[in-house]
Amino acid sequence: MQPPFDSFTPPPDSPTVDALLHAASALLPITPKRALDMAQEALALAGELGYRAGEAQAHLLCGQTLHRMAELQEAERHLVTATGLFTQLGDAARRAQALLSSGMVRRELGEPALAGQALTQALDLSEQIGDRVLKASVLNQQAALSQTSGNADLALEQLSGALAIRRELGDNLGAAQCLNNIGQVHLSRHELPSALQRLTEAYDLLKTVDDPSTSAHCLINIGYVYEEMGDHQLSYDYHARALELARAHGNHTLELYCLNNLAEAVSSMERHQEASELFTQALGIAERIGMRYLSGCAHHGLGRAATALNRPGDAVEHHQQALSIAAELGEAQGEVDALLGLGEAYLALDRQQEARTVLERALPLAIGGESHKQVARIRVLLARIAQATGDLSGALDHLWALRELEQHLFNDERERHTRQLTVQFDVERAHHEAAVSSMQTELAQQAYRAAELKVSEQTRRLAQTQVEVATRLANAAEYRDDVTGEHTLRVGHVSALLAQHLNFPAEEVALLRVAARLHDVGKIGISDLILQKPAALTKAEFETMKRHTLIGGQMLSGGASPLLQMAEQIALSHHEKWSGGGYPHGLSGEAIAPVARIVAVADVYDALLHPRPYKPAWELGAALEEIKQQRGQQFQPEIVDALLALHASGQLPLRTLLHDEGEVQDILVKKSSLPGEAAPSFLPGGPDGGTPPLAELEDKYQQARQSTHARSVTAFTDALTGLANRRAFEEELETGLLQAARHQHPLSVVSLDIDGLQAVNDLEGHERGDTLLRQLALALRTHLGPAGRVYRTGGDEFAVVVGHVGPAQQAGVLRGLERAIQAVQQQGFASTSVSAGIASFPEEAVLEGDLLRLADQRMYAQKAARGQHRAASAAHRRIN
Repeated sequence: MQPPFDSFTPPPDSPTVDALLHAASALLPITPKRALDMAQEALALAGELGYRAGEAQAHLLCGQTLHRMAELQEAERHLVTATGLFTQLGDAARRAQALLSSGMVRRELGEPALAGQALTQALDLSEQIGDRVLKASVLNQQAALSQTSGNADLALEQLSGALAIRRELGDNLGAAQCLNNIGQVHLSRHELPSALQRLTEAYDLLKTVDDPSTSAHCLINIGYVYEEMGDHQLSYDYHARALELARAHGNHTLELYCLNNLAEAVSSMERHQEASELFTQALGIAERIGMRYLSGCAHHGLGRAATALNRPGDAVEHHQQALSIAAELGEAQGEVDALLGLGEAYLALDRQQEARTVLERALPLAIGGESHKQVARIRVLLARIAQATGDLSGALDHLWALRELEQHLFNDERERHTRQLTVQFDVERAHHEAAVSSMQTELAQQAYRAAELKVSEQTRRLAQTQVEVATRLANAAEYRDDVTGEHTLRVGHVSALLAQHLNFPAEEVALLRVAARLHDVGKIGISDLILQKPAALTKAEFETMKRHTLIGGQMLSGGASPLLQMAEQIALSHHEKWSGGGYPHGLSGEAIAPVARIVAVADVYDALLHPRPYKPAWELGAALEEIKQQRGQQFQPEIVDALLALHASGQLPLRTLLHDEGEVQDILVKKSSLPGEAAPSFLPGGPDGGTPPLAELEDKYQQARQSTHARSVTAFTDALTGLANRRAFEEELETGLLQAARHQHPLSVVSLDIDGLQAVNDLEGHERGDTLLRQLALALRTHLGPAGRVYRTGGDEFAVVVGHVGPAQQAGVLRGLERAIQAVQQQGFASTSVSAGIASFPEEAVLEGDLLRLADQRMYAQKAARGQHRAASAAHRRIN
């Protein structure tokens, strides 16, 4: 008998084993089945030879290949064996690889604790041996585990670390994988522009490498983004492309994800039977390969499809299965979805008590997970149940909570919009500083006068941006009370007149006219429930209101511009009182910034003369008398005297409002002009150590502006038709209703649905269906656009919001719709028809949800009536 070889000494036939292992490793990403055959052959040969190192490597490759083929249980068995063998051999690098692969498989098997242990050990080993590539891979998988457990911040931190390593190593594939995962985390937080940006970066990098698996993952995530944006057809297209890649390369795990996603897309397009068939395929694969999480997703989808197809009994069964799996995996979001689905199914069966029980169980889970859409849906269903059972107080509680949630989401969206404006300003400033740096070098090396002119142009651009951002921020703060922004304009003009009368320098007067407009910018952070309350505020509400000074000061703090520095003083201190006792800091007398003392008088003066939600406008004489009463108390005496003098001279009240900010821009240019000394001869960054050429910086500057605009448009625009999308519709409808209620004018919503779009897609192709959608969008804009704004809210669904239209004017809007349909028919779609329903605020509905529900009900009633008419016509033709 031949003696066994020492573990550290390769046997004579080891090159054959090594060649098989090398070939299997190369084939793994391309043809996993062939790679598995070679790895198993190598494993058998290594066992016969007693070649322990080869045997360990073969077990590792078998595990990795089986993982790719979604044979998870068998994959884990090989990986555990490989980990043990590498430990015995003292091979830390390959042991870390086996632990990494084991962590990935354990996560997909729904064993997060074991997955976390394996990945932590792999990370420790990667740091011990200094393997940065391995460390990046482990960080990437740890981020996936953190994301699954709901810790998105930790996931982003881990992915950022991995991305930095990949970029440092010039690893395009690894960087693309990190960017893809970062995009997925942003998507989970509904940060759609950030998600799309990262995923687009990833897909661009993937064009330089050949990795079908990562490309499919990236396509899946882009599909998710478009699904969230409400473009279900585009979402379907991306998931279908990903499915083709997954099936072409035998990746059953990816195939399963794609099937679930395709089913979700067609479900959103209300093709419920097709969705049921796709979910059934997905469930079969998930149960065969043991992926419990995706089994739960498929059961949930089948439950929703069964409810839509009027099979509530089947829906209950599937949602109970989904709930059991979610509880088993500790997947809180899955529990919320399953409980919500159960509640809807029980309601369809008229089992209201059971529906209430599961929905009340789901509500705290949804609130804790910040699942706002689910919270809103649960509140609506619980309110309906309470109303149906006579519990009107309970119904009202849920509706008020729903209203507060909607307002909270609206405020969040507004704050995100404000942050986008601030980021835009920062981009402008950064490019300005880069251009100035370039020009300083140019001053020392080339023609002084030409470079000085270019610096002046860049400085004026920054000054223009500062004024523009200040104006937009002022309008954002004032939007809910005065959509024209004229209150802030008036306060700025009155403040400037007061400062001029008090002999302030001309430059400060001009800056004050713009800076004073930002006095209430902190109100962006205060709820409408307080700002628009028509009655006196409670003590707690007033304390909350007072915070707008601190919020405004914080928003404007740290600015280098004299405009923003002055605005910060005003926002923070314009509610301080001359005699003390104001807020936020209780300052008095000279301790209050002079410009804040002026704005305090101008703000109260304008507020008294104009109506607010809690008071009517005062007569001029009464307003001036009130201000005189506060002389030496709330206001500095000299400023009150200046206000009265301006009235006596006829300069007040204001007669015109000027919007020309050229003088302020000139001042900002002057205050930020370059020093006259020569620039240093060496600045790092450009060719040969110099600064980058001006043309290159200008190009980057323009690209940044275009990218910022493109992301904004993408977030609120339907890509196919160019109309505003569902996200824009929901945000602008709420704003429109607030304005309609405040100014007491009617507002109507039209819900539209194309009859037979599915038939066009099936018989003539999706390209023809897309042409129909674009033609209808154009016709609606032409015939209804002048009266209101048109939106595409879903696959074949549109909506129109028309102001100043009540029940008496609805017929005119519907006539415009008829003209739009005729225009589409004349473009080659002769059989096209559209079902429509219209509802008006406040005569027919007061709440946003009720208004939409009534419009939808009328639309579906018209669609049903048309269906009956077509059926009757068909029967008549058969009889004759």
